[in-house]
Amino acid sequence: MRRITYSGTVFLTGNRIAEAFVAYARALGRRGLADTVSLPALTSSGERHMIQVLVGPASQLVSEPWDDWDDLSREIEDAEKVEQIEHLTSRLSDSDENA
Repeated sequence: MRRITYSGTVFLTGNRIAEAFVAYARALGRRGLADTVSLPALTSSGERHMIQVLVGPASQLVSEPWDDWDDLSREIEDAEKVEQIEHLTSRLSDSDENA
């Protein structure tokens, strides 16, 4: 699990989801763009929800390992969401190469 801190809010999400999200935020920042991303996450109350995060060039987020979890078997996985975010990141990277 990873704990994401962003704009005064903290949420937990799976390792692969967090990695894809941070890479996408970085790609958006490099292009001076913003986007809203829906992510599966555990809220502070421990409930799983889809959350929306607005990321852009001024986004300051932190992703850190989160081992302080009672039930590590609850790792959030969503291969389809990871693939979607990686595709968006790839499109931005392709745009950089063609510019």
